[in-house]
Amino acid sequence: HREAGFEPFERDDGVYPDRMLGIMGQPRYNDYLREKGHKGDNPWHWSANAVETETGLRSGFYNDIADRPAAIAEEDSETPYMTRRAMEFLAQDDGETPWLLHLSYIKPHWPYIAPAPYNNMYGAKDVQAPVRSSQELEDANPLMRQFIDRVAGKTFQRDEAIEKVVPTYMGLIKQIDDQLGLLFAFMEERGLMETTTIVLTSDHGDYLGDHWMGDKDYFHDPSVKVPLIIADPSAEMDNTRGSVSDALVQAIDLLPTFVEHFGGTPAAHLLDGVSLRPLLTGETARVNEVVVSEYDYHQQTFAPEIGAGPRGCRIYMLLTEAWKYIHAPGFAPVLFDRKSDPEEFHDLGRSPEHEAICKEMQAKLGDWALQYRQRETYDDEKAARFTAFEEKAGVLIGYWDEQDLIDPKNAVNPPQNQNG
Repeated sequence: HREAGFEPFERDDGVYPDRMLGIMGQPRYNDYLREKGHKGDNPWHWSANAVETETGLRSGFYNDIADRPAAIAEEDSETPYMTRRAMEFLAQDDGETPWLLHLSYIKPHWPYIAPAPYNNMYGAKDVQAPVRSSQELEDANPLMRQFIDRVAGKTFQRDEAIEKVVPTYMGLIKQIDDQLGLLFAFMEERGLMETTTIVLTSDHGDYLGDHWMGDKDYFHDPSVKVPLIIADPSAEMDNTRGSVSDALVQAIDLLPTFVEHFGGTPAAHLLDGVSLRPLLTGETARVNEVVVSEYDYHQQTFAPEIGAGPRGCRIYMLLTEAWKYIHAPGFAPVLFDRKSDPEEFHDLGRSPEHEAICKEMQAKLGDWALQYRQRETYDDEKAARFTAFEEKAGVLIGYWDEQDLIDPKNAVNPPQNQNG
């Protein structure tokens, strides 16, 4: 169940502080680092994600050292290591057997530590000012305030934290860019670029001081608006090649897209999301009227203060072209006008003038939440065949006599009397 039907070439869940090793086990990457001469039980933490200081190694989880180089050679850091593993997988291509490679880079991600030279390629002068306004702090929604006031938010409210961490974050992105260049060149040499669909996306963004927050756990655009780049060599995609779309899409739309793109029919009774193929071929400019993101914040340190219990720590975002609506049980809604307030500074969720919009968005969220989820054993076509199945099979539940069968609504093959 953990592998969801896949055969892992290498599984790396990304974050392995010492205490997690007993829960998740050792990553293969640790074995590699030990082979390279890095010592200790957990070189992921104390080599790849730590720095040498005057007083010894310090964990990269501490952001005050984010500008220092990781205690590891660049070629042995996580991003190049995973790129090489991807190349080893691709080298097995025989030109006939279909394959799928999910290459998941953990960086850029905390610990915000980069190997030289990527730790100092950028500096404070390269950092854009955070997207935030003092108005956001004046009367913040109480749940939003909890995310602002937690330790990650307080850290990234400091200018020195932004000036020190963001350049390293940018360096980690540059390292991925460089490694993808090597990967694509490897594929080009083997003719794989002509037969491979490539999708680049992310599971979330990072606040890094925007909206007075750190980390990823709320629903402003810096967290939920992630890149999605799809490159496909087939002729059907020529109509949109090189174009940019502002359509509303969700990560869960990718799986039905893959199924349809490669000749299958998405199982609507099993898969959430819709195929994006009509967007890619230029058949339509929209596939979703609304998109949804949801989050469970029970693991946050402030959760006990909420008093909702683990099942009550739920929060949902509903997005349309005009509005972003955030619903959390026990709290007032949050509402942003995407047209007039694209930076999401003004929460209209408690504005009497926008009560009707909030109710409309809540109703849309309710429609989403109440979508059909009970029947997963057979598809809609089979369901249609089962309409009036009992009557057609001669199971006549509740009928008074043969006259009931005359009613056109009861279109069945009635059982005959034994003698005709």
